[in-house]
Amino acid sequence: MATNGGIIGKTNNASFGNCTQTVNNSTAAVTTQPGTRLAQVLIVAGGGSGAKYGGGGAGGLRNLVLPVCGNTPYTATVGGGGAAAPSDTGNKGSNSSFVASCGTYSSTGGGLGTGEEAGQPGGSGSGAGYACSAAGSGNEGGYNPPEGNPGGTSVISGPQAGGGGGGAGAAGQNAQSSCEAGDGGSGTDVSPTFGNIGPTCSVFAGGGGGGLFANVQAGAGAAGPGGGGGPGHYNNRASGGGNAVENTGGGGAGSSPVGAGGKGIVVVKELNRAPGVWSMQSQFSARKQGTWPS
Repeated sequence: MATNGGIIGKTNNASFGNCTQTVNNSTAAVTTQPGTRLAQVLIVAGGGSGAKYGGGGAGGLRNLVLPVCGNTPYTATVGGGGAAAPSDTGNKGSNSSFVASCGTYSSTGGGLGTGEEAGQPGGSGSGAGYACSAAGSGNEGGYNPPEGNPGGTSVISGPQAGGGGGGAGAAGQNAQSSCEAGDGGSGTDVSPTFGNIGPTCSVFAGGGGGGLFANVQAGAGAAGPGGGGGPGHYNNRASGGGNAVENTGGGGAGSSPVGAGGKGIVVVKELNRAPGVWSMQSQFSARKQGTWPS
């Protein structure tokens, strides 16, 4: 028989973490407070670098409530951004992860930009290069909710334009015309949970802007809000596309030379939560995320 007024459900153990928050810009161990049993963890992977035309995809972004033990060190691994490379290809971002009591939780590096090929998959996918209109797919890790979005498609007639890289908050924009590349997809604002953190006011994982093929005057792709590199520049016209902002997981801009992807970030907020019973909605959400307490 239930002893809590007739409500039947999974007991939600108390957590007294004093809302202690640790921002990890590089790989480190996070030791929890003695009373912590639950932590809200933001895991942003490194963004992909751009290429001659396609903008780099942002690193995957996951915002999870995870069970932890008090006074215990946990490893937060921060993935690097894709390095700038020869303009025909980019480099994928590296995964980020957090090791909690119930396993390792990861986000996936952003898709690498391409010169003349289809966009590539990643946490968020990269934009398509000029000779192929197919964009890179997002959510490569297969998570629910998704960690990111696809890139944008390209224009393949006349002066060619590349698609923007996908972001955590929106897909990369398709190239708008042969003279206007796609913008990077927007990032995700986590300020309601973590406050004002990071170099872009708590908006993370924006996609890189697409690049253009020829010496034309029209605007190129813009950075996705959330650290994505931009604008993508004109081939043989400007000094290259913008690098993504470090520790945002943003994608680099498409250009020649290319823009580098941004390093990721892992933020751990130790929660205060009173004991009680999980609602059906909370139970369903936790089961979907794989964080249902044992």
